[in-house]
Amino acid sequence: MSNNGSFPGNGGPGFGNQQGPQGGSWQSGGQQYPPAGQQAGWGQQNPGQQPPPAWSGAPGQPTPYGQQQYPTQPQYAAQPQYGQGGPQQPWGYPPAQGQNQSPKKSNKAVLGVVGGVVGVALIGGTVYALGRPNPAPAPTVSTSGLSTPTVATAKASDVVSAYLRALGSGDSATALSLAATAPTDTTLLTDAVLAKTTAGKLTDISVPDVAGQATSVTATYSLNGKPVTATFAVTNVGGQYRMAQVAAEVELAAMADVPLKLAGVRPTGDVVSVFPGVYPVTPVNKYYSIGTVNMAVSDTEDVTPDSRTVGLSSAGKSAIVKAANAKWKACLKSHSLRPSGCGFGVRSRSGVKLITSSIKWTKKSGAKWSSAKFKLVAPGLAEAKSAATVHFYARDARVSGRYWFKDVKLQGVSALIGSSKVSVTFY
Repeated sequence: MSNNGSFPGNGGPGFGNQQGPQGGSWQSGGQQYPPAGQQAGWGQQNPGQQPPPAWSGAPGQPTPYGQQQYPTQPQYAAQPQYGQGGPQQPWGYPPAQGQNQSPKKSNKAVLGVVGGVVGVALIGGTVYALGRPNPAPAPTVSTSGLSTPTVATAKASDVVSAYLRALGSGDSATALSLAATAPTDTTLLTDAVLAKTTAGKLTDISVPDVAGQATSVTATYSLNGKPVTATFAVTNVGGQYRMAQVAAEVELAAMADVPLKLAGVRPTGDVVSVFPGVYPVTPVNKYYSIGTVNMAVSDTEDVTPDSRTVGLSSAGKSAIVKAANAKWKACLKSHSLRPSGCGFGVRSRSGVKLITSSIKWTKKSGAKWSSAKFKLVAPGLAEAKSAATVHFYARDARVSGRYWFKDVKLQGVSALIGSSKVSVTFY
């Protein structure tokens, strides 16, 4: 065959005038395998054509919630309007900071007792107030659903002392019974969590005696060996003092853009209620890592933790390498001109028919996935640059003894990380 790709005696141009990324070309040949470096281009990418992208982003954003039309309600009373929901985050990414998060409750409550009612009358199951009206009643404290404290808390200092000692001994029931308002989220307010975070770690408790009417009490104690001075708000409920707040709220969404666990427990939302203690923080997905994090919650004040960089754990890297090796093996076994997800391929030229079963892909160099340096570029996506070269070979179905071959280069590998599975593609 001549250097320009034409076959002697054929009277026309041969195959393979398209230049590949190596500057080489396709060649057909006889029974003898041609030497390297003399290929004539055929089936390679056009000049300037870029390799397929490693990742193409997420789907478009769905219609925001709250813009649907609803039928008019009967005019018995003014109905509240559905709020307009903000734009939702694209599929596959966690919510951005501050978006779709649970509202935070005030951590300070001012409580009182209603007075000024002379009498009541019960008519048909409805209670009516009688006597002179009270134009500005004090706020009330509902005790519905609260447990009765198992210790006497006649003084403000009594309730703070009982609360701290309950935490130090791992008694969540007693700690919760001392609340003026029961927390709505008790996922992590359990004995099991206290055993990991607080029991035996909250020691050296000192609460000065506070008699008379008081709304706050200052106490000192040690938490995991570190001294703490904290002031707790209290309120009088029926002659017994209770804690205005028994748990702090932690905004986990501020720490990382992947779901996290506290003390081995996955919260139900981005904001979680916790007792004072030291909480180990780990990603829910074992393929991620945020390093060693032990978050200290020293009192009942709300916490916004510092953000952490999310990377791949050793388990994540091992899973990617395993998936890459399995995918690579399947790619080389393929009898396709362009195996799916393999990052290499050739295009058949008009007038040329190949014997499908004769198509072979073999590794020529590279493809050392275990030494590739994978990095997390977005939640759920990791990439690594790792060069490889594969060799293509196939026999012509119309011309006996003619075969076609070419070398194709790869640049790297992308990995999609799921909750329990990793899949890879080459590019």
